[in-house]
Amino acid sequence: MAVSAGHCYIVGDYHPPINPPIITRVEQLPTSPNYNESVLVVVNATEPSFASGVKKLTLSYGVSAYWTNITMNFNGGLYTATLPKFPYATTVNYKL
Repeated sequence: MAVSAGHCYIVGDYHPPINPPIITRVEQLPTSPNYNESVLVVVNATEPSFASGVKKLTLSYGVSAYWTNITMNFNGGLYTATLPKFPYATTVNYKL
């Protein structure tokens, strides 16, 4: 019986995620919401080939100085999140 000397290697992440990921599409549905409608935000966010992939995408939305963060859902191709209904004439800002 023959046994070799010890050999080892370290598994690394040689293509870490880009911060931020590459965002190629941001869409809101409906585009002009009524005061009694929630808004669906749809995003295409990717990493280069052989990279680790996008682990989490956060949508931040704000009304005045108050901001809220939502972790977007991944449906296998796109990320989605739903913004709640707001009163008439409210300006809602959002960023990814």
